[in-house]
Amino acid sequence: MKIGVLTSVHPATDTRILFKQAASLVRAGHEVHLVARESPNPVGCGVHHVTLPIPKSRLGRIATCLQLYRKAVALRCDVYHLHDPELLTLAAPLKRATGAKIIFDVHEDVRRQIRNKYWIPRWMRPSLAVVYGVLERLCLLDVDHVVIAEDSYAPVYARYQAVPVRNYPTLQLLAPLGNWSQPRVYSRRPKLVYCGTVAKIRGAMEMLEAVKILAMSYPGVHLSIIGSCFPVELEGEMAAKIRELGIADNVKLHGRLPLDQAMEVVAHCDVGLAILHPDPNYLHSLPTKMFEYMALRLPVVVSNFVLWKKIVDETGGGRTVNPLSVPEIAAAIGAIVRDAEALRAMGQRASIAVRENYSWEAEAKRLLALYESQSTTAADELRREATVPASAESSIVSAKSARATDLVSSAGK
Repeated sequence: MKIGVLTSVHPATDTRILFKQAASLVRAGHEVHLVARESPNPVGCGVHHVTLPIPKSRLGRIATCLQLYRKAVALRCDVYHLHDPELLTLAAPLKRATGAKIIFDVHEDVRRQIRNKYWIPRWMRPSLAVVYGVLERLCLLDVDHVVIAEDSYAPVYARYQAVPVRNYPTLQLLAPLGNWSQPRVYSRRPKLVYCGTVAKIRGAMEMLEAVKILAMSYPGVHLSIIGSCFPVELEGEMAAKIRELGIADNVKLHGRLPLDQAMEVVAHCDVGLAILHPDPNYLHSLPTKMFEYMALRLPVVVSNFVLWKKIVDETGGGRTVNPLSVPEIAAAIGAIVRDAEALRAMGQRASIAVRENYSWEAEAKRLLALYESQSTTAADELRREATVPASAESSIVSAKSARATDLVSSAGK
């Protein structure tokens, strides 16, 4: 099957899009074309990369979407897998132009996201969230299947029989780094790591301040921060904070790294951090990076959200903290690294739990099953439509219009 994977927002080397989904589809024998932004790093994984220019502004993203549409149509794929909300408007024209099946992949609860976008005036957010809900439901009329990355927004997409394909770690990638058959060696510095988008709301400043406290008892403590800063100005602000705290030798800002390189850094650390603030968009989301830390036998210190606390308590793989309390964060890290035997046991429990219950390999089977159900080719679909009598075609159009009206009236619910 020829598959077009489309994104105008995410980098071509996005972990979920490339290393998990696209790579799994290639291994299953599908021909995968990724239409995505230019990348400084080769895409690989057997995926054909069709490049898009990187937009220089939010308005520029509209032009990028139009280019993406033209390139996607030229590919004439059997299935198109859309990864951005703004691409939903392309579902209907793509379907009409190619006869292909359309899959929409929901990465985030966008309605909740809109209510917390710092660049949108606060008074506009509730109305925009409702408007987005209306537009999304109308666009989904032309989508064949919905995939969701997390169970927390399954109720929103219940009517579409959404298929959960969760963002769990890829054991195939982590196995060589995990070296699970051998004892794990931990440093005594200790070495801490955070991997993901770097932002204040994701605990950027609290992690730095916790390192300052830990350095009083562990002068060699080191924190590796892997990921792009958002907004970009934050990197300069963090550099200034590092100088102010006097911890230049204790922190390294790596920036964004390819997944394999990022996991190589993580594998050589002792404790994984995910100190996200209690933003509504995070409270019920799966902590993907936490699972990657745990798979590599790193005990974790993470925010004490109900879902996260349940996972950590059940696995015995770390500690949860109030993410806004720097002393509590530092104390939790200190308690873990103080006892070498407990550190090792905690890391081992965490790794076993992820390998048994939270692996991408199990999720990939669900994704591949969905694609197997799309085996009807675009040509078969068009032939079948050509045999529909005109009267029946008119009934279908009327039914769609009625459904659209119903969705608009219920969108605010």
